[in-house]
Amino acid sequence: MRSLQLIIAISIILLLVTETCLLGAGDPQGEIMFSEKSFNFGIIVEGEKIDHLFKLKNVGGKILVINAVRSGCCAEITLSKSMLLPEEEAELMVTIYSEGKEGFFLETIYIHTDSSKTPFDYLRIFGIILKKN
Repeated sequence: MRSLQLIIAISIILLLVTETCLLGAGDPQGEIMFSEKSFNFGIIVEGEKIDHLFKLKNVGGKILVINAVRSGCCAEITLSKSMLLPEEEAELMVTIYSEGKEGFFLETIYIHTDSSKTPFDYLRIFGIILKKN
């Protein structure tokens, strides 16, 4: 009976140690990296529709899930995929509609991921819109 209790205790300890190693805090996780963090559109004329493509990559050791991408009123955002395997890339297209706008603009694009290392990140786009003659 005593040896059975010893075997059960050792088995439980081995199971807990194995689980800790597989799920531990030292485990790699998904982590986002961008090709660039900001983009200057320069000077554009009112009425132009302009685009810029940001590239992002999961440089972590596990799947990265992009939960949300948000921007202000002037930018339209299109994300090519929201789940990235390790070393996989995705594209984030930003489109600015300049109709009815004039002057300097600055938009911040917020990215929320499931990474505990960098759960929130951002990109910036800016430029100057000239009034159409």
